Amino acid sequence: MGKMFEDLKHGLGEIKEFMDGNRPAYAVHIPDAINVKRIRGKLGLTQSAFADAYGLSLDAVKNWETGRRVPDKSAATLLAVIDKNPRAVLRALSAARPKVRKSA
Repeated sequence: MGKMFEDLKHGLGEIKEFMDGNRPAYAVHIPDAINVKRIRGKLGLTQSAFADAYGLSLDAVKNWETGRRVPDKSAATLLAVIDKNPRAVLRALSAARPKVRKSA
């Protein structure tokens, strides 16, 4: 068979290993408990500013911080990334400025 087929076969083998849990290098760890108040405090933001900056609901932030609710898996993932690299998240979430065409 050709090189492309062999590359595809190898890649599919890697995917199968990952899906079977046999590739620990690719394991993802989402913390069970996220301390939202600590993350927000580390950034020096109010609840409102934190929610606005990262596209979160203010009510959700309040509920997470008081323990009335816990972040779901998606929110926990985002919060873990904010904790590790808040600027990267801000860059990723910032709206690209539309290019203005100059009229002739």
